[in-house]
Amino acid sequence: MDQMGRFCCYIFIILVCVQASIIPPCSACLEEDQNALLLLINYPIESFSPSSNLITNKEIHATDCCNWTGVVKCSNITGRVTLIDLDELLYSWSSIGSEYWYLNTSLFLPFQELKSLYLYGYRYNLRVSKEGLERLSGLTKLEELYLNYIPFNESILPSLAKIVTLKILSLSRMKEWDYEAANNSQGFERLSALSKLEELYLDFNDFNETILPSLGKIASLKKLSLSNNKITGRVPINKGFTMSKLEELNLDGNKNTGVVFG
Repeated sequence: MDQMGRFCCYIFIILVCVQASIIPPCSACLEEDQNALLLLINYPIESFSPSSNLITNKEIHATDCCNWTGVVKCSNITGRVTLIDLDELLYSWSSIGSEYWYLNTSLFLPFQELKSLYLYGYRYNLRVSKEGLERLSGLTKLEELYLNYIPFNESILPSLAKIVTLKILSLSRMKEWDYEAANNSQGFERLSALSKLEELYLDFNDFNETILPSLGKIASLKKLSLSNNKITGRVPINKGFTMSKLEELNLDGNKNTGVVFG
């Protein structure tokens, strides 16, 4: 390349860099995600109060969903929704009543860049079926899933094991969990399929020490929280509870527990 060619190449690179620097990052919620949020918000209204006025497309587009602090977060680059807190999103529906309802998890699939999903069920009598959990595997960027306070009376672990992108999973304060089956079947070893899982929260349940060997199969864990369960005795590290990457183990609120190495 001659001197003139190199000069033109440098000028082109400079122009590209200048143009990139003056284009502001995307901060507005994309219409596709905004429309999906509209369906999500109206879902319990249609289920429990068919005669009520649905939130309209005009109403939800009056404000940018990326500015819904504590409810939705968006990427500054693409404008796509990256976090949804369903508990805050449906806050006005705290008086749905005593009847439980199953969430249609297909409503989350349009959020192609969703990384964090909070599904807290204590306020809305919310339930999620195992089939519903399997659908979440279609969210290829989902890294954090919080299922606190949600009743489960069936085996959900095989379904959770299919969401292979998870890095953080919280199953705290579960209701109607079949603790006997969970404690004795060692079903938690199914989560070993989640090779990226680094943090697992199982706080405020009724699990006992018999689940420890199956939890020990989840080799990728760096943090395991089992506070306020029914675990008794010492937890033997390297004897049926081997986690070479484990950095933090929380056993607060259990009786006479501790860690024994060797």
